[in-house]
Parts: sequence; C-alpha cells; structure tokens
Amino acid sequence: MDKNEKVITNHLADYCAYYSISNEALNDTDILNSVLSHQKTMDELIDGYSEMGQLNSEISNDFRGSEDEVLLRLQIM
Repeated sequence: MDKNEKVITNHLADYCAYYSISNEALNDTDILNSVLSHQKTMDELIDGYSEMGQLNSEISNDFRGSEDEVLLRLQIM
C-alpha cells in the first residue's frame, strides 16, 4: 500500500462524507483520481477541524462558570 492509499484509508469516511459518495465509488479510477487531487487540502481541513474541536472544548469549559453565573443572576431577577 503506497502513501496515498494509506491516507485514503485513514480518512476514508471523511472523504466519502465530504464528496457524498460511497466507499465503493472510490473503486472508480476517475473518482479516486479526483479525490487524490484534492487530498492535501482535505487532509489539512480534517486536521484543522480536529485541532479546533479540542480548542473549542477547552474554551467552552473555561467560560462555563461565567455562563452559569449569568443564568443564575437572570433567574434571581
């Protein structure tokens, strides 16, 4: 298995969801070549969203106390 095939295998579900295709569609050479031509961009998007998801969770947790305090104050009024 070459490098491209390994990347495709690792992100297969993401690629198929993005392109709205089935896993079997990648057996078509034209479709596979299209996916491969955009592979680097897709990998960067997948990695970026994965990293941002963790960061967004941390930010949300940091502000949870403030949000709870505001809700409590609004209920008191």
